[in-house]
Amino acid sequence: MNVELYRPRANVIFYTENGELVARATNNPKSAMDDDVVSITTTRDMQADSPTFSIELTTRKPWHKWVASNDLVIIQMYRPPEALATVFVGLVDDCRKRVVVADNTVQRIISVVGRGVAKAFIRFDVGIVPEAEYASTSVGWLESAGITLAGSAPGRIVEAIWDIICMKHINYKWSNGKTLFDYVKKSVKDRPNLKLLDSSNIMNWQGSIYALFKEVAEEPFYEVFWEILGGLPTLVVRPTPFNKPDWDNLPVIKITDADVVSDEVGRSDVETYSIFSVGAKTLFSPHDTYKTFGVLPYWNKEYAKKYGNSRLHVETSYTSVSSSEDVELQTDTMRELMRDLYNWNIKNNSMLNGNLVVKGSNKYKVGTRIIYTSTENNSKNEFYVTSVTHTFVNFGKYTTTLGVTRGLPPKERFTPPWNKYEEYSGLGIVPFNPKAAREAMEMAGSAGSGDSSMIDFGTSNRVVSGAKEIMEKGINGVKVRYVFGGNNPSRGKLDCSSFTQYVYRTYAGIDIGRVTGEQVTKGFKIDKSQLVPGDLVFFKGTYNSPHIYGVSHVGIYIGDGKFIHNSSGAGGVTTGDLSSSYWVDHWLMGRRVLTGGQSSGGSGETFIASAYGATALNLGAPSWWTPTGKTAIGTRPVEGRTIAVDPKVIPLYSKVRITCDSYPSVNGEYIAEDTGGAIKGKRIDIYFDDLPPKDPHAARKRMLNFGKREVKVTILKRGKG
Repeated sequence: MNVELYRPRANVIFYTENGELVARATNNPKSAMDDDVVSITTTRDMQADSPTFSIELTTRKPWHKWVASNDLVIIQMYRPPEALATVFVGLVDDCRKRVVVADNTVQRIISVVGRGVAKAFIRFDVGIVPEAEYASTSVGWLESAGITLAGSAPGRIVEAIWDIICMKHINYKWSNGKTLFDYVKKSVKDRPNLKLLDSSNIMNWQGSIYALFKEVAEEPFYEVFWEILGGLPTLVVRPTPFNKPDWDNLPVIKITDADVVSDEVGRSDVETYSIFSVGAKTLFSPHDTYKTFGVLPYWNKEYAKKYGNSRLHVETSYTSVSSSEDVELQTDTMRELMRDLYNWNIKNNSMLNGNLVVKGSNKYKVGTRIIYTSTENNSKNEFYVTSVTHTFVNFGKYTTTLGVTRGLPPKERFTPPWNKYEEYSGLGIVPFNPKAAREAMEMAGSAGSGDSSMIDFGTSNRVVSGAKEIMEKGINGVKVRYVFGGNNPSRGKLDCSSFTQYVYRTYAGIDIGRVTGEQVTKGFKIDKSQLVPGDLVFFKGTYNSPHIYGVSHVGIYIGDGKFIHNSSGAGGVTTGDLSSSYWVDHWLMGRRVLTGGQSSGGSGETFIASAYGATALNLGAPSWWTPTGKTAIGTRPVEGRTIAVDPKVIPLYSKVRITCDSYPSVNGEYIAEDTGGAIKGKRIDIYFDDLPPKDPHAARKRMLNFGKREVKVTILKRGKG
């Protein structure tokens, strides 16, 4: 029998306020700090917010006096003949002396624990301080900060947050003169044609930057994790490798029985499903339980024979509708996402998962593939690595524990039932009648009817007159010129969407958003034949637009088939004719924003409003009570959208506008989604987000600050109750 002997090595480097300190697990006669390391454990898990580390040092040196919270830590490991490499870069949480009792011995050590550099992003909270800052709730402070949300790809939003907020405001600096962003980088990739359509969950974000990253790049369609790439901790944001091209592009490491210390994998059918669906986060209709707009889910009929209608449903911000007419535009995206959800999970019951403990090596990474060929088991399986834990004990051992999932023989991964899905056709227990189900759903939908009684003609006239005045006289005497991306009214530099934004904000008191990708989601869709002055008109294909629906141009309808717009061709504000061949070819849709009671100025009935939350702390419930996180109509409450009402006064599902002169940050449009025993008559509660990952104590401070106030409430669209 051949026996191979290796002496693994490890180094730990601290960058403190006072200088660089190095602790080595090696016998170096030139070093004053030989064999300082007792043990090191590092863990990197794709499901955890941050990697973690734990270091035990000897007490020969006063490390607990030298090392402090937020000092930088670089951990290097290797097993010859591989080269020394960085396996962890992090920030110290705690450093202290400890006494450890183990194996009938007492050992005094110095313990250093902490997290990866993700800690800097987890601990950095963002959001409005209402006592000192103001941003329109209908636009959101992120948009006000220059970050375009609606219509943007998730990866692009993450990059904007990184560049505009993180790099400018997260400030860590160490004794070597380097800052946090000398040690971190990002790697971002997007799914093609996937855009954020519903920004309501994030536009007024309160919480950590890292939680915001994960909210933008939604699981399971994206993966967000940290890994050491090129020697530096890297924030990886990428599409989940659902399909063969993406899977095959993942890095792969091949191992054999000689590499494996223990094999702890097996199978389970706990997460086995037969039906797969994807829905929106916004409500389409009171009867649309899963918010799928009536699109039939995918299923595997053979699985249903064993597991029944076991359903995996995911809600996403990548789909959203304002009316039943919008559904057709979302169908392809929903089916693409359902296909990927099906393919990723349909073989859950046959895939291996668990841990592989292997000889320690710095080559293993999360988000990669392992192919394990075992002569002992006469098997060859391919796994997805979701966690990597390095365990190093000086003069003892160095092992790496790989958390693995999706284990299958390589040739079986992309074989049936993978990609063999069908539209749901019913178990036969109740009649299968999707047409009747869809009709029932649409009867209570949110589609605009085009009823002229819902039009705010007074505000419409002000909008049209204001737009014409700008065309003729400019803004305060300054002629408006078309500048792509321009947003400077005082100098007359605007593009098409900043022009419509300025007109609506100035003459209607409404912020419809900065870009066409946002504006095309406002109000409700109407036919060209139903246009009235003040409606928005949208066009596509005038240039290669990245926005939702390919929308590329916007104007304001002024009557008689004409619209007013800021035109690049004309170089400024002019009128156009909807019947001209150019605009006919590029027509997308009309949308009505100026519905009854929409204008500003405190119109509406006076109500008394107070703030409420959904956690035990803010509902005054016992500590043992577990919050449902659901409203009376089954939705998750959303700040800036959800209010609780007396349904006898304001029917559930009603859309209302709230104006509060004494607390303008709550001004905006809301949906009556909840009720409460104490809410009677002209009384409403406005939801303040206190559900995880938000801090309920922080939310409580904001709620107490709001207190009880008078607000003006205008019903824009009466719900079915």
